[in-house]
Amino acid sequence: EKALKTTFDLVITDLKMPGMSGFEMLKSIKKEKPDTLFMIITGHGNLSSAVEALEAEVYHFITKPYDMDKVETIVAQALEKKSILQKNKELMIELKEAKARLEEKVLERTEQLRNQLSINMNLIELTKKQNQELFQKNVMLEEKQQKLEEAYQNLQETKFFLEHVVDHYPFAIILTNENGII
Repeated sequence: EKALKTTFDLVITDLKMPGMSGFEMLKSIKKEKPDTLFMIITGHGNLSSAVEALEAEVYHFITKPYDMDKVETIVAQALEKKSILQKNKELMIELKEAKARLEEKVLERTEQLRNQLSINMNLIELTKKQNQELFQKNVMLEEKQQKLEEAYQNLQETKFFLEHVVDHYPFAIILTNENGII
């Protein structure tokens, strides 16, 4: 009852106890407090109980008679393992939080890049349209320039012809407008 109400790093128990076996207590506590470490010290140990302890993930299984110095060393190792496991658990929580923050930043940056890509695509489309319009205007201007060059050439030929005719014509030439004015 006390083990279910309070958190212990390590529970040391025997297999044979009044009212409940060590394995029954272990299963009951593990069900509610799975991070609790267990150490069994028993005078009733056999191969079957050692295998059952191994399957129940008991930290250490010691049979009587035992050396108290050895028990103290095992307890110290168990508590160090518990400390390492707790630190590992805290680091895993920090890692999950950092991963969540990183994923959030990645999503934000991805959204920013999508927005920038959308803007860039719109700019490309606008530039394409502007280039097409400029190309069409350039084609029209080239056509107009060609027509102007042809008209200028015709004008030059006409001027040359008129100058040549006037210079070589044996009679006087008088030019008038539509109203007959000279």
